[in-house]
Amino acid sequence: MWSDQTSALIKESRLTQRESVTRVISSDRAVSHREYLREVFRFRGVFLVMAGRDTLVRYRYALFGVTWAVLRPLLVLVAFSAVFKGLVVSNYTAESYTWIVLCAAPIWIFFSSTVQDSIGFVLRDSGLINRVYFPRILLIFAGISVGVVDFLISLSLVLITLFFFGELRFPNILLVPIVVGWSVALVLGCALWVSTLNARYRDVSNLVPFSMHLLLVLSPIGYSTQSLPPEYLKVLALNPLVGLLEMFRFCMLGQPISGGLWTISTGVIMTALIVITGYLLFRDLEPWMNDYA
Repeated sequence: MWSDQTSALIKESRLTQRESVTRVISSDRAVSHREYLREVFRFRGVFLVMAGRDTLVRYRYALFGVTWAVLRPLLVLVAFSAVFKGLVVSNYTAESYTWIVLCAAPIWIFFSSTVQDSIGFVLRDSGLINRVYFPRILLIFAGISVGVVDFLISLSLVLITLFFFGELRFPNILLVPIVVGWSVALVLGCALWVSTLNARYRDVSNLVPFSMHLLLVLSPIGYSTQSLPPEYLKVLALNPLVGLLEMFRFCMLGQPISGGLWTISTGVIMTALIVITGYLLFRDLEPWMNDYA
């Protein structure tokens, strides 16, 4: 049903009446980035249909439905409290450690789950790719939209909890939309890399889960970077999640940002590089995506 609706909507979004909906992007037709982005906007209805489909599938067939967006941050909190109890918690009060982990949980869950899901963003719609034309990048946009919904629900839970316990810091909280935008940009860039490479090289599906385990250790989720030596922090800041998590804790709890401007600027630059290179890689391989899918 969804495939038929998407195909019908694509037909309505044709650039001209002469243009066939079975048109395939080819390397012979060079399209500028500006023209491509205009075409993406022109097919925005396709994105809405696919995003609605993915969101419905996520929650309709789940036993707990939207409740998972609430449960997962709590499960992360319990897990980290148990694992790091003897290593890290001793440096904090039980209450302060709870807020540190709780602030990091929504971002980490959004990043790790969405990036791992992005392995199949292109391949799962291979039938649609081979039937009709639309900018394939919409598959990535639609795929991460489900994670964004979960992220916003989890984030709302954290905000309500911190407000209830009087832990929110004003006016720092006004910067939260910037952190949300940064989080979405980082996930989008990583999803472009993962989904594109996995369409070409299936080995990526084995590499991504391992990378998530590594990033779990290299990202300050169950600990604060304030306990790390400055020389370690300069290298660790190359991981954009470090600056992102530090910025989020500053917005929510007023916690000083370890490394200051270096940590934030490095995280922003690395995020921008991931997004730009991911987009260019996707555009480079998109003409042959019909063959890979």
